[in-house]
Amino acid sequence: MINWLRPPQINNEYERVGYYALHYTLQIIFVLGVIIIFPPKTLVHLTLGPVLLGTILACYILLHKHYLQIAASVFVICLWLIITGSVVMMNGLYNSSVMLYVIVIIFSNVLFNRRGLVYFVTGLTILTITLVMLAESYDILPIYANPIIGIDRYLILVVVFGSTGILLGFASLTLRQSLHNLQESEKSLQMRNQALEILTNELLISEERYRLLFNNASVMATIYNRQGEILFANQAVADLHGLQTIDLGHISIHDLLMPADVERALNQQEEAFKTGKPTLIEGHAVLQTGREVDYLRHAIPLPHSGNLNKQEQILVLTTDLTDQRWAQKRQQELNAAKEKIQFFTEFFGTVSHDIKTPLAIMETSLYLLERLKDEPRKQEKINQIRHQVKILETYIQDMLLISRLDHVPQLDRKSVDMNRLIFDVMTILYPKCEQKGIHCPLVQPLNTLMVSIDEGQIRRVLMNLIENAINYTPDAGIVKVEASKEAADVLVLVSDTGIGIPADDIPHIFEPFYRSLEAKRVLSSGTGLGLAIVKRIVDLHQGSITVESQPQQGTTFLLRLPTL
Repeated sequence: MINWLRPPQINNEYERVGYYALHYTLQIIFVLGVIIIFPPKTLVHLTLGPVLLGTILACYILLHKHYLQIAASVFVICLWLIITGSVVMMNGLYNSSVMLYVIVIIFSNVLFNRRGLVYFVTGLTILTITLVMLAESYDILPIYANPIIGIDRYLILVVVFGSTGILLGFASLTLRQSLHNLQESEKSLQMRNQALEILTNELLISEERYRLLFNNASVMATIYNRQGEILFANQAVADLHGLQTIDLGHISIHDLLMPADVERALNQQEEAFKTGKPTLIEGHAVLQTGREVDYLRHAIPLPHSGNLNKQEQILVLTTDLTDQRWAQKRQQELNAAKEKIQFFTEFFGTVSHDIKTPLAIMETSLYLLERLKDEPRKQEKINQIRHQVKILETYIQDMLLISRLDHVPQLDRKSVDMNRLIFDVMTILYPKCEQKGIHCPLVQPLNTLMVSIDEGQIRRVLMNLIENAINYTPDAGIVKVEASKEAADVLVLVSDTGIGIPADDIPHIFEPFYRSLEAKRVLSSGTGLGLAIVKRIVDLHQGSITVESQPQQGTTFLLRLPTL
């Protein structure tokens, strides 16, 4: 019952105005009609009253059944007939009811919103009052009509009705156009809202994906401002420092690293801020927790136009290399162990034959010594045994020396006169040169050439180089050793006129146990470790050694040592 007392609910804004206007108008007219008609006083009340109330009730029911056009048509027609009947039956144009035509015109505009219909009702009204005026002029109206009135009242009514109709017609057109534009704008706005909602949902999904990716990335990602305060950090950063991500938003880089490491990090970030380009550094740091880490730190300046505070920000991506470095170190240790095993395997494989030969000679010589009574022959065998013992001693010393250089590299540096050291070595080897008839100048040094070296180690280098030159130089050849200074280096040149080294063998002569075929032909004994030992010692002194050689013409070794 209550729903019948309320206006019908309509979505269309303009139709809602018509429903509301007709709804409340019918309610008011029905209430007034009941008050006026009951109790019936005249025959008109008794006959026309129920018809009028029934018509109003029918319009009310049609309206609530959402038949607005039918209800409005019945209402306007009935209202027009009642006004026209009142005008015709009572006083004609002088009747005040004639002004109610204005209400009919207004209702036709509100309820139908059709400019043509408004003009039709307006024209019909003007035609009606024109006929009434003519009827009054020719005494056709009933006796209740007044005498002829002036033309001025007629003209006033025409102006009022015409103006009302025209104005409402234009108002109806404007209102309809405005309503159409409003509806189009509403549709456009609704479509934009739908598109915006879709875009917002996509952005939320994308943001969630990037947030999950950012938080779960194994690379540590931190956003700092220019003062080093943490604005945002992912879970990997919190895990490294043993904190919660919520705690990282209230601290700065000073709370994470030791002072020296903080300064290095801030300098990197400041460089990125100034250049506007990413910077990359690699290093070692100590955390406030005491943990040491190796890292790769990538600082990327961020544009500040998008953040609210317009402050400069930088994204720092840090990769923890600690485990990788540890693995690399272990791999290096493993490789070194493999090289050591390979070294000794090759060494024993190489020298086993050379060791067997001296031992066999020594065994044979001892056997003969037990049976020989000739003293000169005994002394010869003893000399052979002594020579073979010396060869074995050389093998063992070379093996121990190169092992120590590889695994326990130590230098006892002191200032040494290189000219004096060369003279000492040449003095030791000079008898061997005389034995082969090799020209080997032995000149007492007149000037000093000081260099900071391990004298014992460099003595071994010179011994190996000069002795090799003597061994592989034919009789009556030349072996020459010269020292000079170039800038901050001391140069030692060892040259000979020996058999030379083939070009294919030169890249390998510093490898352990390597001996060319020509070298083996000239000198059958030897470990192949002499030049390898030379290279190790020179490298430990941060020097260099190079070689130039022509087969059957000679070889030149150039040793370069820094003076400091």
